[in-house]
Amino acid sequence: HIIHKAVKWNKMLGDGVVNSMSEIARTDGLTRARVTQIMNLLKLPAEMQVFLLKLEDPKQVRIYSERKLRKSIASGYDFFSTTFISM
Repeated sequence: HIIHKAVKWNKMLGDGVVNSMSEIARTDGLTRARVTQIMNLLKLPAEMQVFLLKLEDPKQVRIYSERKLRKSIASGYDFFSTTFISM
């Protein structure tokens, strides 16, 4: 899941491997905005992050697409909470 990238980048920032999200963007060939979008997944509650990090089945990964997660963050987790609870 894309959240793996966010966790990796956050660790790199914390360990001083990179100095900024701009540096991550340059290194990975992404825009700063795209890196910010991915890093914003770390705003999800910890239990949701753990759940996403454990997903292995590609079908389940697609259910929790980044687009849906971004909407969830913007709406205060309504979509994800309802879906998460029903799993």
